[in-house]
Amino acid sequence: MIRKTPNTSGARELTADQTLTDTIEAEGEVDWYRFRAVEVNQTLAINCTGTYHNAPVDFMMTVYEQNGSGELVPLFGKSAPEDSTLPADLEIFVRIDSPKVLLIAVP
Repeated sequence: MIRKTPNTSGARELTADQTLTDTIEAEGEVDWYRFRAVEVNQTLAINCTGTYHNAPVDFMMTVYEQNGSGELVPLFGKSAPEDSTLPADLEIFVRIDSPKVLLIAVP
């Protein structure tokens, strides 16, 4: 499935080995992050951890690759269920076989 690129102009740039703390401001809002993978033959681990017990919304993370036409191709996604008794701890591994731009959505 290929999607037209949503407005990701405000996506926050991520770098390797970076820890970022952010807040989901409102239900339905999507926070976008951009990672420019340049080192090939590597595996990128992306962790997204929530802090709420019994979260009132689903906690999700989806990783997309941006193709040459600017479209987003979904690679992987994970979610933690609503009202989970434990905080979310999502981890996705992406194999970097060529330089690429990854976009990460956290709705």
